Amino acid sequence: MHTRRIMIGVALATSVALAACSKAPSAVTTSPKPKALGATEWVAQLCAFGSTLNDQIQQATSDLQNASPATLQESKQLFVSYFDTTISTFQQIDGELAKLGTPAVDGGAAAVVKVTSQFDDALAALEKARTEAEALPTDDATTFSKAAEAIGNELQNTSIGENGHLTFGQSDLDAAYQANATCQALENSPSP
Repeated sequence: MHTRRIMIGVALATSVALAACSKAPSAVTTSPKPKALGATEWVAQLCAFGSTLNDQIQQATSDLQNASPATLQESKQLFVSYFDTTISTFQQIDGELAKLGTPAVDGGAAAVVKVTSQFDDALAALEKARTEAEALPTDDATTFSKAAEAIGNELQNTSIGENGHLTFGQSDLDAAYQANATCQALENSPSP
């Protein structure tokens, strides 16, 4: 699966801090919203975090490819663990992107919703693949291999955005994404 397809999930939430006084009742206060970032800075931070995730996913992929399981059961467990790691890495995005807030562009909130939807779909595909990996048969090597290959093929057909490219549906953000070298490196990263 192309790593760019598992780059980021987006959450729209403001930070909430709990303040506790020594003998006073607890109070909930709202932290100030993060300063709204312009398109270029917002996209740059998004892709920088995506690059960190890409490195983690590439490492998990390398570890899986270099594993030497002794049994089909061990192979199955390695495959399931790979999906656990990938899903967990992918889910880190929600909190991180909440820190970015909504970009300071017309239609910024709608753009974040659009990106969120793209990544939610990809995450659902990963979770489905994990469930299928848990069901891999361990009594016949040929059947196991065919089933594992089918899972991989199905994921290859999963993409984020239009034609496999992340889109914001907002011209300033789309332009900033196209102009950012880190974003483009993620777009062109090799398949794990």
